[in-house]
Amino acid sequence: MRLDIRVHPGAGRTAVGGCHDGALIIRVAQPAIDGRATEAALSALARALGRRRADVRLVAGATSRRKVVEVTGDDAALAEAVAALRRPRPRPAGSRRPLALGQTGPMAGNPAAPRVAVATCAALPDLDADGPALLEALGRAGVDARPAVWDDRGEQWDRYDLVVVRSTWDYAERRDEFLAWAAAVPRLANPAEVLSWNTDKRYLEDLAGAGVPIVPTTWIGPHDPVVLPTGTPFVVKPSIGAGARGAGRHDPTTLEAARTHVAEVQASGRWVLVQPYLATVEEAGETGLIYIEGRFSHAIRKGPVLGDPGARARDPATVTITPTVAGPDERALAEQVLAAVPGPAPLLYARVDLLRRSDGRPVLSEVEVTEPRLFLGPAPGATGRLARAIVRRVTAS
Repeated sequence: MRLDIRVHPGAGRTAVGGCHDGALIIRVAQPAIDGRATEAALSALARALGRRRADVRLVAGATSRRKVVEVTGDDAALAEAVAALRRPRPRPAGSRRPLALGQTGPMAGNPAAPRVAVATCAALPDLDADGPALLEALGRAGVDARPAVWDDRGEQWDRYDLVVVRSTWDYAERRDEFLAWAAAVPRLANPAEVLSWNTDKRYLEDLAGAGVPIVPTTWIGPHDPVVLPTGTPFVVKPSIGAGARGAGRHDPTTLEAARTHVAEVQASGRWVLVQPYLATVEEAGETGLIYIEGRFSHAIRKGPVLGDPGARARDPATVTITPTVAGPDERALAEQVLAAVPGPAPLLYARVDLLRRSDGRPVLSEVEVTEPRLFLGPAPGATGRLARAIVRRVTAS
């Protein structure tokens, strides 16, 4: 039997169960380094199905979170076991999620403690790799903090002193539903109006109008005629999409594939961004500057996300991330960007992604104030900074 699986490395615990986009979800504590997460996922699947490890073989997706595996046997018992693992496990309406990893101190379940929900998606019920340490830091600070899936109909959002949006990474497929949820949450960070603005990349037009230097962009509406560059490499992106999902690199040799790419985005009702491909990313990468409550925290360097011409973006989990030092010109541009973001300031969190032009000057690629990865782990003190900022907000309210 062949199965599609989706592996989530760096989780707080190893677990097999649930389904996302047709793939069985497997969460493992091991990191996505040297195949350790893959091996842990295959071992966990074998145990969950009552099979030997040798009965589970990887067929495809060695470097991707989504993989195809083959399990020896096609018997009814195996099919029933797989079906059981795929089934969602609903909780009773109004019930509490079990305490999160790290909540072992006196604030766990203490009704007098401030309550904070860290919003995530069903595919990451235990949050991303930064989540466990953040929950632990909040617990030590006297906050009853726990993960909560944003589209869980049994959750009562008004009982929290603050809901912090983090790994809600499935919003792009259901943006309207996500924004309706955000608008209904009484106390949300970042605020719902900021999320509404930021979840459509046409916000770049607003920032350019405010004088922010952005990567030059041509906008193509869902019903507009398509005119593409014919002499230089370029990038096609959907206006609504988490991370680099749906983006692709093209050049004059892949124009037919580019037209197909644009047509797919238009057919979904979204706008299309066409931007020049900045080759400097291959050496300098993309710099992400992370801000907490309007103050610079740390910076990371992301390796190239886009592969060869004609190919779509790589799985973000396979992109190399390293700590870096942001230059003064990058810091200055990031602060110009944040000053132009509408809504109340300072925002609890933000990430400003910059590229360098061929002349060396930085330009804005994207500003992420909805659900950005903040890469807290590699930055000394960053988890504590975010935890303290959350504590200030719940104790001031």
